[in-house]
Amino acid sequence: MGFSSGPRDSRSGGTSAKKTKKQKREFRTSTRRRPLKEVQVDLAASKTRVLEGLAHLGQQKFSTEPGGYDLTHWLRGLNLLLDDFEAKMDEEQQLPVEYHERRKEVESKFAAGVDVSQIESEMGTLRKEESEIRTTMDREKERIIARLIALRVEKDGKAKEIVEQQAVLEEMRAKRKSASFLSKLSGRSRQPTEEVEQKIAGLEDGVASLEEEAVGLQGDRASLERAGGAPPGRYEQQWVRLAAIGERLRELEAQLQERSQLAKERETATALLADIISRFELKSPESEEPAQGSDATTTT
Repeated sequence: MGFSSGPRDSRSGGTSAKKTKKQKREFRTSTRRRPLKEVQVDLAASKTRVLEGLAHLGQQKFSTEPGGYDLTHWLRGLNLLLDDFEAKMDEEQQLPVEYHERRKEVESKFAAGVDVSQIESEMGTLRKEESEIRTTMDREKERIIARLIALRVEKDGKAKEIVEQQAVLEEMRAKRKSASFLSKLSGRSRQPTEEVEQKIAGLEDGVASLEEEAVGLQGDRASLERAGGAPPGRYEQQWVRLAAIGERLRELEAQLQERSQLAKERETATALLADIISRFELKSPESEEPAQGSDATTTT
């Protein structure tokens, strides 16, 4: 009796194990199964989202401020958008080889960045020259202002001395007029005034020379300070060169912005990706429900 009960227990255990495996398989199948309509709606929404995102990325403008939105940020956004799209498609659909090849081309092209070294080098040279010209002009302006102040002080000093010498001369002339007839008869020499007169003339010539120098310096200062529209002066060549440098820098800045933006290239790249995705037809997902009889077991 004890020997015969062993096989029955063994057969009973085998049947129980089969039932447990079948129940687990049915549970996993039921949890994986999603309504077909829900899957199709999700896939269509993902396709619409990625097409809208590509259209937006194709029209984005980069920031001109340092550290602003640039090509690196743009490429990161593109990869995030496509990664999300692929993750949703991989669950139900297989994207065409053309899409993967195009994406790899786009990433390779834009990951290399933009070579603007030649433009930046020329801009750096021009800015250095511009700075040197302006520095030289600023120093010359300081020198002129200092010299004008010195001329004013020197002129005021000469003018004061002229007044003093004129007073001396007037005094000498007054004394000559009041000299007595007797002193004339005595043959005393009259006090000479020629020396004082010559000194006054020399001072007046000095004042005139200082004024002439000041007029010239004022003209130079006006030439240095002009912002455009003033008549040509001593520093006209410097202003002409600065204007030429400014014009060239604006041209280079425009070239730099255009090259850095890669607007046409980015628009073309996103449009090509969008074209591939738009032509990609979503297939109706197949039901994951196992076929009839797949869980049937054969006993012998």
